[in-house]
Amino acid sequence: MFTGKGVELYTWEHCPYCQRAKRILEGDPGEASLGEGEYIEYTEHKIDNLAGERADMAKHCKGHVTVPQVLIDGKYIGGCFDLVSLILSKNFRQVFANYIKKK
Repeated sequence: MFTGKGVELYTWEHCPYCQRAKRILEGDPGEASLGEGEYIEYTEHKIDNLAGERADMAKHCKGHVTVPQVLIDGKYIGGCFDLVSLILSKNFRQVFANYIKKK
């Protein structure tokens, strides 16, 4: 499941924070704004009720077992609030440079 490449998002289907993280990455204008018509390409790993996949996620996410969890090129970023903070920061374009796309 974990590839260490690109933007990876670990989720559960009915998690509201997971849904928000997905909306942010997908460029929903009602969320932390990327830029008009922009989105971030990502791979979603759904781990609903999959203990083995959750354990795998924890190995790559500094032991965290809650969702969502975000990684960029194998580097742990954090959860939904960490993603929002990163998007609102001055260096988000540098961090996501290879993954920002236009709709």
